[in-house]
Amino acid sequence: MTHARDSKMTRGEVRRWSSGGALRRLVVSFAVLCPVIGAAAQQENPVYVDASPRAWELFRLARDQVRDNVGEAVRIYQELLDDYAMKLLPVDETAADHFVAVRTRVLAEVLGDDRLLNRYRLTETSQARRLLEAGQLRRLAITRSITEPGLEALLRLAQDDLETARFHSAMSWLWQAVEHPDLRDQRAGHCWFMLGLSAHYVSDASNLERAVRSLTDLGTDGQVLK
Repeated sequence: MTHARDSKMTRGEVRRWSSGGALRRLVVSFAVLCPVIGAAAQQENPVYVDASPRAWELFRLARDQVRDNVGEAVRIYQELLDDYAMKLLPVDETAADHFVAVRTRVLAEVLGDDRLLNRYRLTETSQARRLLEAGQLRRLAITRSITEPGLEALLRLAQDDLETARFHSAMSWLWQAVEHPDLRDQRAGHCWFMLGLSAHYVSDASNLERAVRSLTDLGTDGQVLK
């Protein structure tokens, strides 16, 4: 990637990309893009795991509560997102040496259970809306991303990163938005367009192709910001 001075996009440039022919530009970019092969050798260094026994205890307690007390499960899962989101947990009880972020495991649990997801969104959307109105986008995206205001935060953070040439960071927000239960219609088009544009700038042919296909599948909603 070139220096930020060369590749930085202003809001006006994003709009010009987004005006008529956006999908065609992405297709052309994909056609001429050459795959980038190779990776730097990784130097072996000691790894210190930022695990939390308390988070692990709370996570198991929340899972135990889901069947009989879904409200309490939601409360505990939210506590984990508020206080331990970036700590690490084992991926499961049998993998003591394989860890994942607390946030990743909590979201997987909530998204995997419709009853839990519906109760979570009912409980946490009001606070999520307050965070959005206060402009606390990053905190909202970390702690309540699967509410409707959380989706808005993910998309705004991604656009901010895209406009300041932080393309990998933009993609990390956008991939979360892709899995969001509220992503549809024009917001889906906007999301996939930004993903395609970010993939173009980091020479990611595979994800650029995926973005092009998704925009095509969306039909008129894929003709973003036209």
